[in-house]
Parts: sequence; C-alpha cells; structure tokens
Amino acid sequence: FGGVFVEAWMFGRPVIAGDVPPVREVCGDGAAGILVPRRDPRRIADAVIRLIADPEEARRLGDAGKERATHRYSWERIVELTEAAYGQTLEQHQ
Repeated sequence: FGGVFVEAWMFGRPVIAGDVPPVREVCGDGAAGILVPRRDPRRIADAVIRLIADPEEARRLGDAGKERATHRYSWERIVELTEAAYGQTLEQHQ
C-alpha cells in the first residue's frame, strides 16, 4: 500500500507514481496524481517538469489527493490495507 502517497496528499501535494495496478487504484487512475511507466526516468522527469510548469494542475492534483486521503485512508485504514497485503503474500508463499 502506498502510504507515502497519503502522507503527501495530507499536505495537499501532488504525487507522481509508477503506473501499476495497485498504485493506480490508490491514485484513482490518475485523478489524484500523475501515473508514469515504471522505471522510465525520462517520463518521471517530464511529470516533475509538468507540475512545476503548471502550478494550477499541481494544486488541483494535491487537492484531489487530500480529499481522497481524508475520506478513504485514515491511519487505521492504512494499517488494515498493509496487513491485508502482507497476509495475501504469506498465503501465496505457503
């Protein structure tokens, strides 16, 4: 679970994240952050530049993230999701 995204959102900051299914789900398929292909430094740099060049988009994404974090991801919920992920991993390897 992407707890670091929630931390950034609680401060109204936009996030840039690898476009993989679990992260896409947390980020709302790009509604609260910019999704980029994994291991693509150029695309990550482009996303950073995009947010610097467009403070309104950065603010909008940060606000959307804060809304998402406030309503969907309390610390209690983060613990539940993290424990569930570890539980699934343990089950798969037993």
